[in-house]
Amino acid sequence: MYGCTDENIVEALEELQKIDLAAFHPLLLPMILAELERRRMIDKVRQSVGELQTRVMKYGLQAGQQATDMNREDDKKTLSLWIQIHHMRNELESWRKELLGLQVHAKELNEWNLLNCALKERGDMIYERAEEMIREYEENAGLCTIVLDGLALSTQFVSFLHSQTN
Repeated sequence: MYGCTDENIVEALEELQKIDLAAFHPLLLPMILAELERRRMIDKVRQSVGELQTRVMKYGLQAGQQATDMNREDDKKTLSLWIQIHHMRNELESWRKELLGLQVHAKELNEWNLLNCALKERGDMIYERAEEMIREYEENAGLCTIVLDGLALSTQFVSFLHSQTN
């Protein structure tokens, strides 16, 4: 499995070993890979959003201080996190669209009557899990938006306070 960590390979193989005839469903492997990517993205979002939230709160608390007192390295790190979270929000949206396509394919395969009962059942499970993942991606994209808006508000507030003192 090119590009996967040893831990991801073990997880994928364990999932495949749990499955009998349904392992032949054409969307099973793409779904396993989507699940691995979901875990990676959600962990990355939670870590980055948590760190940026801490920085937003810090800026709010420093609002009364002079701009020269603020640490330039903190500003660079905050900007880097802001860019990273913007990219993650875009990645979440892209993956959400991919999962919508996967749902369409799962539904089409079931409707074409090309699959036996066990495979149709697996297709339904894939469809439902993709739906759950879509909701999770939407929630995390919303979380990214909230923290980005919070940083913008905090920056405006600090700027306003500095303009009032000068």
